[in-house]
Amino acid sequence: MQTFSPTHRDLKIVLTDPTNQERFDRIRAGLPAQVRLVAVADTSDKELAKHVGDADVLVVGRRSVDDRLLDMAPNVRYIQKSNAGYDNVDVGALKRRGIIMANNAGANAPPVAEHTLMLMLTLLKRLMPAVEETRTGRWPRGEFSGNGDLDSANVGIIGFGSIGQAVAARLHGFGAITRYYSRHRAAAEREEQLHVSYAPLPELLSASNIVTLHASLNAQSSRMLGETEFTMMPRGAIVINTARGGLLDEAALLRALQSGHLGGAGLDVIDQEAPGDNPLYHLPHVLVTPHSGASSRIAPARSLQVLIQNLAAYAEGRPLVGIISELRGGD
Repeated sequence: MQTFSPTHRDLKIVLTDPTNQERFDRIRAGLPAQVRLVAVADTSDKELAKHVGDADVLVVGRRSVDDRLLDMAPNVRYIQKSNAGYDNVDVGALKRRGIIMANNAGANAPPVAEHTLMLMLTLLKRLMPAVEETRTGRWPRGEFSGNGDLDSANVGIIGFGSIGQAVAARLHGFGAITRYYSRHRAAAEREEQLHVSYAPLPELLSASNIVTLHASLNAQSSRMLGETEFTMMPRGAIVINTARGGLLDEAALLRALQSGHLGGAGLDVIDQEAPGDNPLYHLPHVLVTPHSGASSRIAPARSLQVLIQNLAAYAEGRPLVGIISELRGGD
């Protein structure tokens, strides 16, 4: 744990992505007076190099964190992500240099968890086709019995950080039987509190008629669900992904859906998140939303507050929250 005290040189924090004045002022107001806060004016390497050479802390959003960046900032010992994802981070480079990094997944957990359950329920209840039918003037009441209920569902959660746990907490209210798989098992007390049980991945897949992904994307988790894994799942099972598109083999998912082995998919993330076409858009039992799961009116303020609190904690030598699991040895 890195600490700061006024007897050392001033702590310098650099915001490596351009930010507006209001956001800058809010961060500045939440930090001790002796801390120096600097924001880059643009995204160029030249502008970045002007500020990070003597930086102690970097705040990073979309900018890649790799040896190239870290060579420019040799004094940095702590990086704060301004969002939850860190697939733009070379975690191995951080380990080699003894740098800690925290993200703010907890800030986005409520809206992403709600979005996840919305996708589950919309697919289970066949909501979209029912709405489309009534828009045509029909009233096909008997044709939409649905695909089941969360009350009787076996749900498998892959990844059990802040968002995975928020999903589990909400599923318990519906009466679902919930299992989870994670690289690091949660404490027994937390499992009991959330009414979940741990299962190895093959066991979780074979037992779950809904599988939802909440893992971080890295070299180990990339394409963790592919043709072999989809085959393990019961026929008619539903896949939900509100984490990162790269966790799924998208071509294998498409084949499993087209063959009828999988009964549906709810995707807030895909491989190529840009305007254009995708075969998944045209399947009636697939829902794709534009990576909007974390969006809410209060999410930006909550996210910023988590960031400020962590920066202030580091400056004052207090423990950080949200240190990524690869750097702390557990979830």
